[in-house]
Amino acid sequence: MSLVRVKRKHQVTIPVSVRDELALDEGDFLDVQVEGNRIVLTPQVILDRATIAAIDEGLDEYEAGETIGPFESVEAFKEYVKSNP
Repeated sequence: MSLVRVKRKHQVTIPVSVRDELALDEGDFLDVQVEGNRIVLTPQVILDRATIAAIDEGLDEYEAGETIGPFESVEAFKEYVKSNP
């Protein structure tokens, strides 16, 4: 258990051991929830709309059967890319 103190402006510092275990970096987003008498912080991944649109497009192509591969090796993939610009 790690003990932290609420500082000015109600800020707390997440202990290094917790940051390391969860691979948290400065600028990461955390969801904050109150569960009973506990504060629960959950790391979140935020995707911009362009990334979501690209993922959706890729999934649509996959579902339509518009994919290539699998390839036997990275070299085989590179050769395919070179020969199909």
